[in-house]
Amino acid sequence: MVEGVVGPATFATLAMDADVKESVMNDLNRFVERREYYRRVGKAWKRGYLLYGLPGTGKSSLIAAMANYLNFDIYDLELADMTNSMLRQLLLDPALFRPGRMDVHINMSYCTPCGFRLLASNYHGITQHERFEDIDDLIGKVEITPRR
Repeated sequence: MVEGVVGPATFATLAMDADVKESVMNDLNRFVERREYYRRVGKAWKRGYLLYGLPGTGKSSLIAAMANYLNFDIYDLELADMTNSMLRQLLLDPALFRPGRMDVHINMSYCTPCGFRLLASNYHGITQHERFEDIDDLIGKVEITPRR
């Protein structure tokens, strides 16, 4: 278990589409604000997020940013000893994709020009550079994850 703040990942440092980031933050705010409503109507106070995408697209970073934002604990399970078929059986049940099973589905996709600029700022302190426009054009032509 990781208590409270989990590493450096925050929404400010997360290299993902700004509109998606804002949507997630608004959803989290609404969820927290409705805690009393859930209690009053006798429903479990929970929110399910299904994050999917290639390795390196920021799924783990988004989870850490969400935990930091809400100041919630998160649990990290070691699944290295499980086979792919075991994981599929446990986690990729088609029922997860049925309406109502998961509240929010987020496809963590390839790096965008905005995401690249945020990474350049976070890791190297570079906020402006003469080659940013060239890089923006290249990112539009190739598929690269933020981790690559």
